Order: sequence, then structure tokens, then C-alpha cells
Amino acid sequence: MSQPIPDGVCSVVTPDLGSLAARVLGARWEEMQKMPEHIYFFDRRSLATLLRATGFAPLEWGTVGKRMSVEETATRLVPAAPRFWGAVRGLARALRQERRTAYFDPRWKMAVAARRVPR
Repeated sequence: MSQPIPDGVCSVVTPDLGSLAARVLGARWEEMQKMPEHIYFFDRRSLATLLRATGFAPLEWGTVGKRMSVEETATRLVPAAPRFWGAVRGLARALRQERRTAYFDPRWKMAVAARRVPR
């Protein structure tokens, strides 16, 4: 059996149940549609509680996005505002810009770095 590293660091990236998108969209939020990819959902408070209960202290919080095409961005956001994002997608296709990419961070995935607390 391996021994825990006393000064270990843990990094977690997971959907944020406390995000604006999660609260507004509820069951329509795309992360909820990925079952069984995610068995548990956390907000910052519940993830911090879990980390502390397992011997880690959160050090730094942030959000994570990704580089996506206009088409993918609009398709993912259609549930939030179907007419608007449907129109954006249609316009991008008409202008042949649907493959243009940009970094997009909707702030619904949280990232935390935590350090193991010596016992």
C-alpha cells in the first residue's frame, strides 16, 4: 500500500453547481445532460467541505473555459436563449464564420488547487 505524500497538492476541475448557468438552466444545463459522466455535482462550498474532510485545504479557485468554434459555442448556448443563439448560429453559417474559434469561459466549470494538511 502506498503512503500519502505529506505535502501533496490536489487539482480539481468540475462543473460548478453554483454557477449562474446551473442556477438559471437547472435540468437544461448541459452539464446535467452528461449523465452518468458526473455522478455528483458540487458548488464551491460543498467542494471545499469535501476537500477539508479529506485532509486538503483549498489554496486557489478559478474557472476554466476552452477554445471553441462559433458553431459549438452557439449550439451549447441555445438552451439558454434559443432564438438569440439560434440566430447567431444561422448568421455565422451564412457568413461562413461558423468554424472561427475563440477562447470561451462561461464560468460554469470551477478549478481549485488544494494542499494536503499535515496531521
